[in-house]
Amino acid sequence: MSHDAAKPRLRREARARLRDLSPAARDKAARRIQDDLASGRFFAEGKTVGLFAALPSEPATEPIFQTARERGCRVALPRMLPGGGLELYRVEDWSRDLEANAHGIAEPRPEGGRLVPPGEVDLLCAPGLGFDRAGHRLGRGGGDYDRLLATVRPDCLRLGLFFAIQEFDALPAEAHDQMLHAVLTENGLITVSRTGHKALP
Repeated sequence: MSHDAAKPRLRREARARLRDLSPAARDKAARRIQDDLASGRFFAEGKTVGLFAALPSEPATEPIFQTARERGCRVALPRMLPGGGLELYRVEDWSRDLEANAHGIAEPRPEGGRLVPPGEVDLLCAPGLGFDRAGHRLGRGGGDYDRLLATVRPDCLRLGLFFAIQEFDALPAEAHDQMLHAVLTENGLITVSRTGHKALP
């Protein structure tokens, strides 16, 4: 089976796994992920953190945003561009600075002066439907995060935020797919061994 044919099947399986996760189990797992991020060295003062507004099926990220802000980080979230792709905008107040887009996803209001170049990001947290321990990430099919990941600095830490049930033994990879340095689930941090990334706690 080709990679193109395999990915839709894997996305269906990932969505089925997420549907089977009860709201209580999802909330408990999300809190463990939030606590791990708060206790680690991910949010050093003065760093720029790229975060995302989570969908209901993803680990909630507003508490992570609050922790990063309390640690003195600048936090940026993605906004979808009309023709596809993502731009990062600084967010200082979760409720004031975000609005729902046409898909119902919260994203930053694009007021002037808040655009953050990807090259300024020190830690980029990425969502997805699945991951494996080689650093592959299964996205939703639009390629927006792969394009964003491709524009950050080589020393920017690429951290996936996932539930443990989203792990696959191996995911297909294509030339445009961007790798993660590590994944954080409710069971702890999974490091992609070959990266040896200096920013990992």
